[in-house]
Amino acid sequence: MADLEKNLASDTVKKDWMIDVLADLRACALNNKMTKLAEHLDDAILVAASELTRASDQEAGLGECCDEVGGVSGRSGKKPNAR
Repeated sequence: MADLEKNLASDTVKKDWMIDVLADLRACALNNKMTKLAEHLDDAILVAASELTRASDQEAGLGECCDEVGGVSGRSGKKPNAR
């Protein structure tokens, strides 16, 4: 039981939960023919996933090596070619 409580308190569960709620709202909007709302919720899901990925990357110590959508940038520590 302690493991379950620890998992429920973890960031991973919280992050997945936010995406799940947005996806459920999107499905409800589509079922009720609210296409514009569903489109906005699609965008919200993408933004949330990006933000959560960036936060996870920063926690993992990648910090400044992340690009704007949360992935690792093309910077590999190499110096640019001098011309």
